[in-house]
Amino acid sequence: MDIWQTLDLNGTGSQGWLGKLVSGWVDQDGHPFKAMDVGVQTAQALASISAPVPTLASVNTYRIYPDPADSDNGNARLQALMKLYNSYPKTSPYAALLDTTALSAQDGSNQLHTADAKYQAAVTYPQGPFAAGLKILAEAIVQGLGLRVGYVTLGGFDTHANQQTTHDTLMKTLADGLVAFYTDLSKHGKADAVVVMTWSEFGRRVEENGSQGTDHGTAAPMFVLGNPVNKGVFGEPPSLSNLDTTGNIKYTTDFRSVYATVLDRWLGASSQDVLGGSFSAQNFLPAP
Repeated sequence: MDIWQTLDLNGTGSQGWLGKLVSGWVDQDGHPFKAMDVGVQTAQALASISAPVPTLASVNTYRIYPDPADSDNGNARLQALMKLYNSYPKTSPYAALLDTTALSAQDGSNQLHTADAKYQAAVTYPQGPFAAGLKILAEAIVQGLGLRVGYVTLGGFDTHANQQTTHDTLMKTLADGLVAFYTDLSKHGKADAVVVMTWSEFGRRVEENGSQGTDHGTAAPMFVLGNPVNKGVFGEPPSLSNLDTTGNIKYTTDFRSVYATVLDRWLGASSQDVLGGSFSAQNFLPAP
């Protein structure tokens, strides 16, 4: 997972590829939500020293919590925090970062709660944190919060035992959530502006283990969804008979070429700058 998220092939990288991408976007032009991670902790892919990406589990939890003894909805705590941050000399290490982060968090909280009060989903989203996360991203897109990169995680694919039932359920969760998200955006007239890319580190071995599951392997599919996407299957179909010496599927497409395609052809960024190398684009997105 570290390799997929940081592009450091030794698995020791610290900055995420998306973190590097958004470092020049976050908190500019009054849009603290140019990048947003829905979850309990910031994904490694979005890690960046210079641009802390807003991470939230839900709209209601993204706020400065008041002191229980505070009677003015957290204003006293906010003022105390800002006074503390402002007491640091501007030349002090991280002083500006702390100040900017606090202001952005407060501004972002206000923007998000205002948007939430106005937003009406055009569909009923499935139950569960994955679909709820997609709904938050749809809200940010529809209400014009300036979102460029949104990130949601669906866990549970480490299926070493009783794989079929678990995997079927997870794929249905993925599919139902994405259908609701896409339909919501379509009904709000925003589907043409959004491309979804999925990734998973959990390539699995071909041979079943003794627990009716499969162990960690290599190669994994990536799905790309959206009106701008050229339909089809790209790359060579995986062979179940031509395996490597350890019984793993041989990958035929470098995942970085998929990233490069999204960066160059959709996000308008330089894939070479972000990825640190040149990778051939795939044709699932039209050339600019």
